[in-house]
Amino acid sequence: MNVIWDLGNVILHWSPHELIDGLPISGSQKQKLMQLVFEHKIWNELDAGHVTEREVVSNIVSMTDLPEKLLIHVLDEARASLRLIEPSICIMKELSVSGIPQYCLSNMSNETYEHIKNWPFFELFKGIVISAQEGLIKPDPEIFNRLLIRYGLQADQTLFIDDNRSNIKSASNLGMKVVLFDQSEACYEEIRNLAWMNP
Repeated sequence: MNVIWDLGNVILHWSPHELIDGLPISGSQKQKLMQLVFEHKIWNELDAGHVTEREVVSNIVSMTDLPEKLLIHVLDEARASLRLIEPSICIMKELSVSGIPQYCLSNMSNETYEHIKNWPFFELFKGIVISAQEGLIKPDPEIFNRLLIRYGLQADQTLFIDDNRSNIKSASNLGMKVVLFDQSEACYEEIRNLAWMNP
């Protein structure tokens, strides 16, 4: 079985709420940041590579009273806040030792990928597809198909792991085995059982 991993909240812990809650700013500013950055459609545009972080900052500054310096800081801190989910790294290493091919498919901006692309766990992947480099984001079926075609994978011989239900549904509709990731022990056991399954 081939295994495709998402990154955010599957391999890397990612919580914009934690990030913003820790900022020394007013409650109204925190709410604006969530609404205009992480919960806004422009975040998907950033992940799709259609805009840069510089353009996101300029756009928000033109619409609000949020200072440019704060927005730049938040985006920098968003990258700096990423940290490994160690049990996921452990199971990735188990799969690697067993010779099970692993791939990465993640919605991520160019800037964030540049920040993390040399982290050692990337060496465990036989192939990597990052949304901003493709101009597409999950759950668009086309980005899944690009990975399958690029690396010569069959959907019914592939396991996809993601924490987002829409992404899981899209992969399942293409014929992949899927695991909706929640960091539970039962979830890791399901990954083990499916990854070692003969297609």
